[in-house]
Amino acid sequence: MGRTVRRLATGVCLALVLPAVAAAAAVNAQIRIEGGASTILPTTVVPTDTTTVPLKDGTSRVVQGPTLLGQLVRATEAFQIPLRLSFSTLGGQDFVAVERIGSDDQGQNFEGPSYWLYKVDHKATDAANVVNLGEGDSSLFYFTSDTQALELDLAVSADTLADGATLDVTVNAYDANGAAAPAAGAVVRYGDQLATADAAGHASFTVAGEGPTAVSATRGTDIRSPVRAVCGYGTNPAICNLPAPAPVAGAARPAPTPAASGASATADTTPPGSRVLFPLAGRRYRRVLGLRGIAGPDRSDVAGVEVAIAQRVGTLCRFLGADGGFAAPGPCAAQRYRPARSVGGNWLLGFGRGLRPGTYRVWSRATDGAGNRESVGIAGVNTLQFNVGPAPRRRP
Repeated sequence: MGRTVRRLATGVCLALVLPAVAAAAAVNAQIRIEGGASTILPTTVVPTDTTTVPLKDGTSRVVQGPTLLGQLVRATEAFQIPLRLSFSTLGGQDFVAVERIGSDDQGQNFEGPSYWLYKVDHKATDAANVVNLGEGDSSLFYFTSDTQALELDLAVSADTLADGATLDVTVNAYDANGAAAPAAGAVVRYGDQLATADAAGHASFTVAGEGPTAVSATRGTDIRSPVRAVCGYGTNPAICNLPAPAPVAGAARPAPTPAASGASATADTTPPGSRVLFPLAGRRYRRVLGLRGIAGPDRSDVAGVEVAIAQRVGTLCRFLGADGGFAAPGPCAAQRYRPARSVGGNWLLGFGRGLRPGTYRVWSRATDGAGNRESVGIAGVNTLQFNVGPAPRRRP
């Protein structure tokens, strides 16, 4: 996969060249957007091919093929993230510049002091519209005042570990060419625990608690790492979707423990909560490529989030299935849930293609490590209705 790089006189890699020729077929590639203060979009798969790019002056440009800019446009459209692009001509070349994503605004003409930069598979590029993404590629957009910032990434020794086991984390820092080196001195966070990476980029923690816990790393002005989830379990591996241990032959069964009562009761009976952030209730959208929300932002024991979406057909619902198609109409009360992708308190459910025009209903529910499941039915919070299609014409 070739990379074409064009640099501006400022030395800041920001321009997106508009190509004149068509590129390859649609691909599925990952994208992550890191704002100046927090993650705007955690790593998620966004399909991309030929895309119409809206510009701030009200015009648009067609971008041929599965390009980096096309992926950004589709991702921000799908999850309703503000995006502002501008068009200009420099040295006979047409350029589109990323001025704003979310609330992070670099201003016009690369005024700074912070800028939107981007990488593909850890390698920096500044010609996003001639960079054709391949299947499984990973892109990163980041807002920074340090144009030499390194990209942090981390690996964990295991995704699931028993309570009390040792979790080893390795943090690497990637330069503009994609070369990795140990991220010595990086601050690694595992839940509420903090550790500083050693000269080899290593940090260790003791697994505590049950359910998934976020792991991440930061270092100065470097680009924060993506969030990884490590699931801890005690006597019940099923919390982490592992098989329960087989009973030992001849082992005596433990005597039942009397139920605790009053203030001494410690059993977890409180379910977590979730919220749908996009789409918004009652709104009409021209295009919807996915759903997003949050789950238990003040809880560390959210084991997963499930989401159901259905197209309304009169009083019935056609639910989206695992095959990506909508089933025959049936009762709306019989929701068909699909697992959403959960990262650091955020959940995402992509469709792979836009929803057809119509009226849609969506439900979300979170489950914690103790098996407590959220009840649905809170209008505007974990269930809502929205529309897809052009706005109805106004009568004169």
